[in-house]
Amino acid sequence: MSQSAFLGPPAAYKDRTVGLVVFGILEIFLGGLCALFVPLIAFSIAMGTRGGTPMDPRMMIPGMMMYVLMAVVLIWLGIGSVRCRRWARALSLVLGWLWLVAGIMGMGFFIVLMPGMQEAMAQQGGAPPREFLFVMQGFMLAMVGCIYIVIPGALVLFYQSRHVRATCEAKDPHVRWTDRCPLPVLAVSVVWAAAAFFMPWAFCYGAVFPLFGILVSGLPAGLVILAVTAIAGYLAWGTYRLKISAWWGSIAMVVLWTASVVVTFSRMGLMDFYRAMHMPPEQLKLIEQTGMIERMDALLPWFPSLGALVLVGYLLFTKKYFTRA
Repeated sequence: MSQSAFLGPPAAYKDRTVGLVVFGILEIFLGGLCALFVPLIAFSIAMGTRGGTPMDPRMMIPGMMMYVLMAVVLIWLGIGSVRCRRWARALSLVLGWLWLVAGIMGMGFFIVLMPGMQEAMAQQGGAPPREFLFVMQGFMLAMVGCIYIVIPGALVLFYQSRHVRATCEAKDPHVRWTDRCPLPVLAVSVVWAAAAFFMPWAFCYGAVFPLFGILVSGLPAGLVILAVTAIAGYLAWGTYRLKISAWWGSIAMVVLWTASVVVTFSRMGLMDFYRAMHMPPEQLKLIEQTGMIERMDALLPWFPSLGALVLVGYLLFTKKYFTRA
């Protein structure tokens, strides 16, 4: 099939051009908000230095790059949605699902940690009145729910509509690169591509890597990070091409990575990891004063395990697409 081949939409469908434009503008707006966080992070670094609490700028680079990537992706998808491009619809749906699943897990983590925040404030003698605390927690839950549940849920509900798909196919009758890979598999490829992008930024944190019960640093950690980056890059390419070796590699990577994290943080805590990253003593002291480290140490081995179960289950679901490659 040539790239200019027409893939006709269903005979009867409702035109969703207006909806594509509205959601495209929403994505552009969200991308603009992400772009605003980049100068805000730089400003916080400068203010932290002036306030007497030194901050290592290199540790803020990954966060800035994350917002840069999110801004570029959201604005790019928004423009594509406004133009009714089929690749924009496919990637917006993938992004919405990934955002929603991660948001549900993050929401659960936040709810579990919330009682610990209240206890930490009480121990420091700075707990506000119970009524105010109740309102504050409700507001935080509402904000987190809107960002991590409502917005991605709206993206999923809209872009998975058959009418939206048919509209994009009618407005953009060319075969795009997203059409050559089933959407469930394309989501896996996007995850590995993101991992390959973000993994090298571990060098900004001192190149510390949790490896089956120990924290590797220096040259050995650098070699491990580069190897993991290369593997993630191959898995992103291989899953997109529906290679069965990439599917098996994805299973192995998830299991090994989760086992390494769980074993490591079952033997040591987050503070050990932060010290290995050579964080400034002032920052370590502020982290300890939050009173949340103990609770996070207790939860840390469980959440990666839960995430791994979800990922492995999803990979098993996508196996049928690889057998048809």
